[in-house]
Amino acid sequence: MLRKYITSLLIITCLLVIIKNLELISLDSITAINTSFLIGIVLMVIGASIHVSSTEFFTLFFKGFSDLKLFRQSQALKRENKMIQENTSVMNWKKQFLRSCIGLSLGSGTAFIVFSSFLATLS
Repeated sequence: MLRKYITSLLIITCLLVIIKNLELISLDSITAINTSFLIGIVLMVIGASIHVSSTEFFTLFFKGFSDLKLFRQSQALKRENKMIQENTSVMNWKKQFLRSCIGLSLGSGTAFIVFSSFLATLS
């Protein structure tokens, strides 16, 4: 995850600096700073949300809701979920995919925030 984080951080920061220097996008500095900061914050919130949901933090809440019968599941859905949980190759793929998404979204978000800070110091 750290490798994907650092790679996406460096690649996106370099691309944004190149785009700004070549002036491929004609934005005034305040608009570019605000837009890149907002995109960075949204990407970091997405990455944090994926991380929290992948750590099974909400499992306790969902188990409590299912005990209270607020969320009902059919027997077929319960059997299917159990089969998926027992399939190790699917679970390994899911964990690897989520880790990649976390690294890429947090790295990209950090890159956009670094870029907005870079633009703010230049203007």
